[in-house]
Order: sequence, then structure tokens, then C-alpha cells
Amino acid sequence: EHRVTLKVIEKGNGVPLTDVELRLGMFRAATNEAGVAHVEVPGGTYEVCAWKIGYDVLSRTAHVAGDTTIHLEVAVAPEPEPPYWM
Repeated sequence: EHRVTLKVIEKGNGVPLTDVELRLGMFRAATNEAGVAHVEVPGGTYEVCAWKIGYDVLSRTAHVAGDTTIHLEVAVAPEPEPPYWM
């Protein structure tokens, strides 16, 4: 097994994000106050997903062959336009 450290910041300002839900294959974690989470996984290629309300979902592929750190930048979701009523 390998220790994967996931560090999540807000895109544009670099602020660490708390309570970001993370999935690395079938393994799950959530970031702490420093925007960091740790997962123990066997070596392999994984789909890494990060999501938090108010932010765009981020998904990318990562290959794990040893202990590693993955840096993720999550963008604020654009505000939906209010509906136009006639």
C-alpha cells in the first residue's frame, strides 16, 4: 500500500479548502482545515474526483507507484443566471 496525500486549494487564490469530498478509485476521504487528506491505496491508476457544494467537480487520472502527493485546484462554480420571466 502507498500513502497518497491530496492537497486541495481554491483555483485563483490558493486558499486551502476544507470538507472537500475526495474519491481515489473506491477509496474516499475528506480534506481537513488545511485542505489536506490522506488515503492508503495499492499501486495502480486511479480516477481522482473532488467535489464540494459551490465548486465545479474536478476529475483527473493519477498513477500511484509509491507514496505521493496530488495537488488539486478546484474552481468556484459560476452563479446560475436567474430565470427570465415575461
